[in-house]
Amino acid sequence: MTHKIVDLYAPQVLKRVSAEKAQLYDASSIDRLSWPDTEDSYYTKRYLEPFVKNGVAHYIDNIHADMFALKTDPFVFPIVAPKIHPDNSYVCSPYNHYITYGKEHAGMIDNPLLAPLIKPILSMVGKLGRTVKLDSVVYVNNWLYAVDLYPEGIHHQHINEILACLTERFPDRAIIFRSLTHKTNSHLMLDLKKLGFHLIPSRHVWVTDGKKEEIFRTRIVKSDLRLCERSPYQMLDEPQLSREECKELLGLECLLYVVQHSPLQPQFNENYMHMLVDQGLLDFKVLKLNGSCKGVAGYLQRNGTMYCPFFGYDKKDPDHSTIYRLLNTSLLLEAKKRGILFNQSAGASFFKSVRRAEGCLEFMAVYTKHLPRKQKAAWSILSSLVNALGPRYMRNF
Repeated sequence: MTHKIVDLYAPQVLKRVSAEKAQLYDASSIDRLSWPDTEDSYYTKRYLEPFVKNGVAHYIDNIHADMFALKTDPFVFPIVAPKIHPDNSYVCSPYNHYITYGKEHAGMIDNPLLAPLIKPILSMVGKLGRTVKLDSVVYVNNWLYAVDLYPEGIHHQHINEILACLTERFPDRAIIFRSLTHKTNSHLMLDLKKLGFHLIPSRHVWVTDGKKEEIFRTRIVKSDLRLCERSPYQMLDEPQLSREECKELLGLECLLYVVQHSPLQPQFNENYMHMLVDQGLLDFKVLKLNGSCKGVAGYLQRNGTMYCPFFGYDKKDPDHSTIYRLLNTSLLLEAKKRGILFNQSAGASFFKSVRRAEGCLEFMAVYTKHLPRKQKAAWSILSSLVNALGPRYMRNF
């Protein structure tokens, strides 16, 4: 069964202000959840029910966490409560995001004074983090992607309801909103800051405005378009993939992100890939040459922003640069056709910047007011350190 991907958070569905207390649902109660009658709710249900009922580990091999649904009208959010585990993916582990991942990328610092200090500083903060259980957190709106897109219309009343619900259920955990940028979430960030959240830089990401025609008139993008026209590769829009194609494309995604980049990336398995396809959660573009799959891009649109959480090709392929250009150009053209922003996430900074993508800091908002003093102090130290050193460091990757 296929489902059409639509703009899940259209403004017309957001007129009713939440008046009910936020409620949390788990595997034993999710069947009693009365889902709001909105497109984003239908989409969230298709994504969230399998995770809540079957468990996250059924779909992602290196995420050890419980998942819940939190309803505060007119929204339902995925809530992720990770277990303390050394191998958790960085998308649900602040320790691995800032400490382990930071050490992996320390070699990319080109400042001769700062570079030798990064690993010792991270080790020192890491010891503190282990002591006070930095990973004792709960995430709001965590879709287990590198980027979490937010609905339009979240305001302080929704946030207060979420805080009341989660601080009662998880009194010993910090509460986190991920993937916030001033380009896409400025009002939400302002509300979170007013409510006492720490705003901590997490990555440097790249955003392209698909409405800007001048981007597509630049020499380099014109060169990309000519490559698309003359290339022997076929770019296919695939609304439904076979089981064999699922396995092949999953292999390309895993090869790029887990094998060739970092084991801290989410390690999706075949159950996950089948869920994406069967539930119609992503649109797929598949790049083929002589019938063989060479690359894949699975993307979605929400609240005027497009994001590609599933991307794969083989960097060892002799033609890997062409494959990446073709996939990226196809996504840029999709953003242009839809007239929306395209969040290209982090990495490939030079490639994206010369194609007029705009760089911006991404933030993690962390609420700690309800926590014991030691945990609050640890987050304050991390916040001060990352705000002081992070922005310059994060631009390198």
